[in-house]
Parts: sequence; structure tokens; C-alpha cells
Amino acid sequence: MKRALERTDLGKKPISEYCRWHKALPKLDNDFYQRYEPDKNNPLVFHLHGIHNILESIVLTEDDYLDFIVNLSLDGKILPPCVLIALARPSLLFIGYSLRDISYRLIHRGFSGLVDTSRRARSVTVQLEPPPHPEGRFDDAKKYMGDYFQLMNISVYWGTASAFAKELKDRWNMFSLSDNVLHTHSLTPELCTRPFGNP
Repeated sequence: MKRALERTDLGKKPISEYCRWHKALPKLDNDFYQRYEPDKNNPLVFHLHGIHNILESIVLTEDDYLDFIVNLSLDGKILPPCVLIALARPSLLFIGYSLRDISYRLIHRGFSGLVDTSRRARSVTVQLEPPPHPEGRFDDAKKYMGDYFQLMNISVYWGTASAFAKELKDRWNMFSLSDNVLHTHSLTPELCTRPFGNP
């Protein structure tokens, strides 16, 4: 993500940091922890589950995930204030997690306890289609998983990350066009209410 941001022609200078979720990891620089505020030109790429060049930072096994959530719940200072603020924003986009992945469920439930989500709007998760059911109950599987995430105020986009990115870009272009024509800074009702993945 950091390299992708650096390759854009928008002059972005991203900063990369990772979660110090156990005591063996060095603490964050105090100045960064207390004062850093990302902006559109200097975004923060925060590696929640660790970073590849610091192996001991990676959250990998089931025990790691459990320790990760427990440590986050016990120590509210593990995550920098700017990350907590981002997690409490109106909606979140999850890409790369499986609906059946224990890490996803632990993370979502854990964050719900860390930040105030009472005012959060609907979030979106991008998911691949469920594998074929031996009894052919494909639609039932999708409905079950969709209903499960509805309880957490999350809508499911069924498709690949690249397909979602393309549709998101198309919608953004439509929104930008309507914004220029109508001189408004809010989404049109059509763009707001039409679910992703539908014509």
C-alpha cells in the first residue's frame, strides 16, 4: 500500500507504522504517538497485523490472534490515537478477510469494544462467492452469511477485490460528475441507495 501511494502522481508521502501488540516489540516513538496526524498528502499505512520485515510483529497463528485481541483490550495505548480515531469513523471497508476467518470475527468484535461505534454508518466487506455446497444450496449459504453480517451493520459485496475497486472507481467518477454539475458535496440518493454489485 505504501509503495502504491508513492507511485501516484499526487505527491503523496505516506508513513508506514506497525502495531506493537506485545511487549517484546519496541514502543512507538512518543512524538509520533502523541502528535502525528495523517492527512491526504501524508497518509498513514498502519500494519495492524505486523509487517513482513519484522517477523516478530506478525499476527499469524490462532494463539497470536487471541493474544492480540486480549492485549488490545487490556492496554488502550497499544494503538496510536490517530488509528483509534480512524476506527471510530462513520464506516469501514474490509478487504482480504474471509467471513469464516476467526481473525476477522475477533478483530471486529475486539474493535467494537475499543471504540464508540454507536454512531457508525454501515460498513462494507468484500467477499468471494461461497464455495459450491454439496447439496446445491448456494443461495442459502450467501443469505446466511449476509444475515450474519447484517447483525453487525456490515453489507457484503460478493466478488473479487479488483471487481469491487473497478465498481467503486466507476461510482466515484459518477459522483464526481454529478458533484461538478450540481455543485453539491453529498452523494445523490441513487448512488447512496443502490447496493454494490447490482446494476
